[in-house]
Amino acid sequence: LTGERYPAGQTVFSPLPEPPASGDSGMAVERLPQVRVFDEELAGLRAERAATQRGMLPTVDLYGNYRFYGADQDRIGRTVEGLAKRDATVAVTLQWEFFSGFRDCLKLERIDEQMRRVSLQRKQRIAELQREIGALQQTAQLRHDAEDHLRQRQETSSEVADSDGRLQAQGLLDESAALEKEIDLMEDGLDAGLLRIKQQADVLRLWLWRQEAAS
Repeated sequence: LTGERYPAGQTVFSPLPEPPASGDSGMAVERLPQVRVFDEELAGLRAERAATQRGMLPTVDLYGNYRFYGADQDRIGRTVEGLAKRDATVAVTLQWEFFSGFRDCLKLERIDEQMRRVSLQRKQRIAELQREIGALQQTAQLRHDAEDHLRQRQETSSEVADSDGRLQAQGLLDESAALEKEIDLMEDGLDAGLLRIKQQADVLRLWLWRQEAAS
């Protein structure tokens, strides 16, 4: 993003932003964008179904015509006087397609089937989101305890590293075993760091979803 190169060993990422504390555990899952997309699709199908049903009904047309008579190419005055002769026409037409080869009925069945499919997908997505949100809420509730556990884990790893260093300095731990333990400690520290980042990301995602559901 910046166009700069950063040494991997000397680059430290900033911590994730801390979301504001919220005591409200409820969330309107139906207002999330992941669910609204199904609502919009259902609304379009309902509109298409209503238009198809209206097309099956008879149509009534009404039109009218009002005419003046007057034509005298030699004298314009007589033409104006002739405008007194006039007539009016009003017509009503009724059009109804009694049989369309079941075309409209098949179209309605297709739309109904699509609506059932989208409704089932919507319910499935809501259930998935509810499970995911429940897991995120549990992570947020247990975050402080997990943070204490990770801190103790890092302190224990540091104590083990110091102990291994003293044993190696005293010749009680050969270099190969010391390197293996150092690698294990580095992997354990990496796992702990990744777990902390994941917990922070889960809490931040939960907060973002609450903002989307409240909008």
